[in-house]
Order: sequence, then C-alpha cells, then structure tokens
Amino acid sequence: MRHYIIDAEIGQLEVVAFEIKEGSRRVYSTEGGVFPEIGSREHYKTVCFRELAVFSCCDMPFRKSAENLNRTLRRKEGQLVQPRTMANLVEREGESIATCIENKAKTILKCHDFTDEGVCTADTSRYRLLTNESVLSKESVSQAGKERG
Repeated sequence: MRHYIIDAEIGQLEVVAFEIKEGSRRVYSTEGGVFPEIGSREHYKTVCFRELAVFSCCDMPFRKSAENLNRTLRRKEGQLVQPRTMANLVEREGESIATCIENKAKTILKCHDFTDEGVCTADTSRYRLLTNESVLSKESVSQAGKERG
C-alpha cells in the first residue's frame, strides 16, 4: 500500500493507492487506473496548482515564487513547495507546450498534403509562383506609382 500525494491549491492531499495482485504480478493499481502515474518521489499537481505555480514564475525567480506560493496557500512545514519543484514544473509545462505545437504543425502539414519534413506529396502546381506575377519590371512599378500619385 502506497500513499499517492496530490499537491492542490487547498494543500497536500494523501490518498492511499491500492493494488490487486495475482501472485507477484500486479493486475491493477489505482495509481495508474484512477490517478495519473507519477515518479516514486513525485507528487501529482492539480490543474489549478500548476497554473498558480507556472504563472507566478513569470514575474519572479523560482525561490521567491516558491516563497510566495507557500505563503499564499498557507503551507506548513513538511508541505512547502521547493524552488526546484517550481523549476521542474515550469520546464515540464514548456516541454508539453512545445510538443503540442509540434503535433499541431504536423497535423497542418498533413492536411495540406505535406510530409513532416515539409515536402509536398500532392500536385505541386498550386504552390508554384505564376511567372507573370513573380517578377515586376521597374517600368510597371514606376507607372503604378505615377498613376496613384
């Protein structure tokens, strides 16, 4: 039996995680089945907690941000959010955003008949420049300027 710790805006919540085993093989665990899986020394962070933590780091260093968050959330000794936790949280959110942007870009490319490398896989005629419009002569530009002015 293991305790699953949740960092929330209302404080740290400890939830007992249960397992069902067949012999020595784990068949089911509430850690992966009910709660998101986390590292052995990691706490799960709620959406609101992550939002508070990430946005507070935008305006101040991690140490000061952790102090403010602990004071705001009235954290007691043993439940304090550490500056390294703040840094890890911001880094993980940044990686998540970068992955999301990359997946969105791949989806857009695929929808418009391009590979992930940007090579067109469909009829390329619609992407070619029109030869008449790709280069304007100096005279036509000067003429257009005179007509407007």
